[in-house]
Amino acid sequence: MRAATKRRLRFFIGVLALIAAGGALLGSVLGRASLVNALVSTVDALLILGIIAAIEIFLPRTRVGSNPRTSPEVTVARTSCDG
Repeated sequence: MRAATKRRLRFFIGVLALIAAGGALLGSVLGRASLVNALVSTVDALLILGIIAAIEIFLPRTRVGSNPRTSPEVTVARTSCDG
């Protein structure tokens, strides 16, 4: 395994730990049975945000994705602040 891949993997595991902690905290605050809701929220957060984090970290950068001005998903609104 290359050094860059190891670095990305360590970063991904750290991100997953933060996601799990945030999901557990949110689940325990919002629910009645705190342990069950914390566990459910942790699993939900890991499934949803873990997939997004893996895509962001491990998939290769594309030319379109590296420049936000050429990205078709991004719309930039230009406003005038002349008064």
